[in-house]
Amino acid sequence: GGGGGGGGGNQGLIMCELALALVPSLDETATNLLYRAIKPMVTVDDDPALQKRCYKVLYAVCQHHSEFALEESRLQELLELLTGSLLTCHVSSRQMRLRCLDCLVGAFDRSNE
Repeated sequence: GGGGGGGGGNQGLIMCELALALVPSLDETATNLLYRAIKPMVTVDDDPALQKRCYKVLYAVCQHHSEFALEESRLQELLELLTGSLLTCHVSSRQMRLRCLDCLVGAFDRSNE
């Protein structure tokens, strides 16, 4: 029964929180799958809470799996995603978006030492 329009967004939030808890223990295949699932949701601006959580998961991936994020083709893709999402980035998501960029830059700097 029941379950109106708000249920889908709520389920998305719960899934993001679950993914966030699992990020540190994911292997490369699971990390790639999670990344592919999160990527399109980062640019969806009709649910600010979900978008913010997606950025949070993306940030966790960048933190815990920097080698995944720094793979040459993926790094380019991530940078395009994060710079291109500026117009769809809700105010509440901006801090996490900047943290993602900062994490990528920091990881990139460390890998070039």
